[in-house]
Amino acid sequence: MKVFQSTRTIITALLLGLIATSLASCTHNAGFTWNRQADWKPGTADGNLAGNPCKDAAGRLVWSHEYIANVPAGSDLDSAHPWYLMPSSGLMVWDSHWSGGVWAQRYDYPPACTRLAVSHIPTDKAYRGDHYADVPVVRWKNPSATPLKVSLTSDPNFQGAMSLGMPSGSMADIIIARTDASEGHSVHLLYDQTVMKTGGADGGERIDLPALNIENLVLDPGDDIIFSVRSRTITTGFRWWNAAFFDNVTITVKP
Repeated sequence: MKVFQSTRTIITALLLGLIATSLASCTHNAGFTWNRQADWKPGTADGNLAGNPCKDAAGRLVWSHEYIANVPAGSDLDSAHPWYLMPSSGLMVWDSHWSGGVWAQRYDYPPACTRLAVSHIPTDKAYRGDHYADVPVVRWKNPSATPLKVSLTSDPNFQGAMSLGMPSGSMADIIIARTDASEGHSVHLLYDQTVMKTGGADGGERIDLPALNIENLVLDPGDDIIFSVRSRTITTGFRWWNAAFFDNVTITVKP
């Protein structure tokens, strides 16, 4: 009887292991998708980073809301040293009272990420200090332990935006890039756009972005995808004007 029970225990353990392995592999089957808006989850406590990274539909920690601090002036998209090449300065924390709940550099301190957009505050002298040098980054952390082929496609309301208070002619740079773990997490652009506001400071403005459609992008374990926006225009004043990237992008596993 003891031999039978021992054998049954071993078989049960093996079956559970096979089931767990099968379930894990299913998350990378062709057609599995990630979308930050769909995967969005609020934090658990103000001023706390618990919940960041956010989990995907399979329970994997994939969406990191981060920031790059102390970005030098002139680090525009077409400069010799664009901001997105700088390393992340850390994870954002939860702020429940701001715009219905955001991830922010610190509680009540930008930059910030809402469920719908990544937001850069381009004001160098404003409420609670100089915010222009701090830039938001969203990171999709590749959860696969083996090479993964994906597509990236934009969904409706894939846009750049300039808020009320930003003057006519204000510009912002938007990027999506891949980091390469085999090259020390070097950064390679996948998509970039510079948007400009045509209306005046008395209103906000959204700018439709050219559609994103990248097929058959192969990512190795440790490779990530980052999304960011940075205003080229600096404003001065008490208010938190902003340049935003509505990063409505779906990442889909390909066969």
